[in-house]
Amino acid sequence: MDHGIESAAERLAAGKSRERHIFVKLEVKDDSLYVTYRDDGRGLNLRAIQQIALDRGIIKVQQKISVEEIAYLIFEPGFSTAQSVTDISGRGVGMNAMKDFIEAKQGSASIRLHTSDKVVHPEFVPFEFVIRLYHTVSIQKAA
Repeated sequence: MDHGIESAAERLAAGKSRERHIFVKLEVKDDSLYVTYRDDGRGLNLRAIQQIALDRGIIKVQQKISVEEIAYLIFEPGFSTAQSVTDISGRGVGMNAMKDFIEAKQGSASIRLHTSDKVVHPEFVPFEFVIRLYHTVSIQKAA
């Protein structure tokens, strides 16, 4: 999750504060624990995600695909848009492994695109992750 937040210089040029912000919200609703994650970075580069998917043969050129379907491609095994490998990212295992782990616990991981937000860069769409774990699973793991 580190390659979506711009450098201090890029943030200042985009009219943002130098400081980066990450927001995590925990909420119990009905029978589930919801963990919502968002940051004030650029967002998802949907054009780059789609191009990588085309290059890897995950999708076809003529295939009609929604912006939501493009966003969900980040959960594909081995998928990464990072320009370089770091200790944190770039190997293409993080998002896929996270989603597989959550689904193995009968939870879900989803992406909410914020297409109505002010767009600072036309290729990027702000988003948030929403992880849902059934309440009984989250209580068992916490105990």
